[in-house]
Amino acid sequence: MRRDFLKIISSAPLLPFSSYIAGASAFLAGSTEVNAANLRNHAIFSSVSFSNMAAPNLSNPAQMATTSSSSVMTVKYQDGSQVDYDLAYEPFFLTGTMVPNGKGGSTLAGAYYDISGAPILDTSGESPRQFFSDGPDGTSLI
Repeated sequence: MRRDFLKIISSAPLLPFSSYIAGASAFLAGSTEVNAANLRNHAIFSSVSFSNMAAPNLSNPAQMATTSSSSVMTVKYQDGSQVDYDLAYEPFFLTGTMVPNGKGGSTLAGAYYDISGAPILDTSGESPRQFFSDGPDGTSLI
């Protein structure tokens, strides 16, 4: 079931990192992990842990204005070996940009629509444009 779920997610058109998820499916399912520095065939997955990171503070104000991660994911195998992966922040897309709609076209990320499904337009400028969310909820995967 886990593999089927990962296959479905890896084919979703709005996920530009689908190759990462597809590659992770082997690791999550406990099959093969390949690392350029340490080739491992048929290593059996044992556990995963994540390191914590300190929250940014005013000693570095620029860091507070960015989204970042200094956490590490550690994958342990039954043979006692382990591999560390640095985690990073990668946005799927930004609200207000055009993204694939899954039907061969595109749609405005975070766009607002009325109850009938028609775009809600801002007509205050020289040319009408569709309203869209400027908050992070427009990019959440729930």
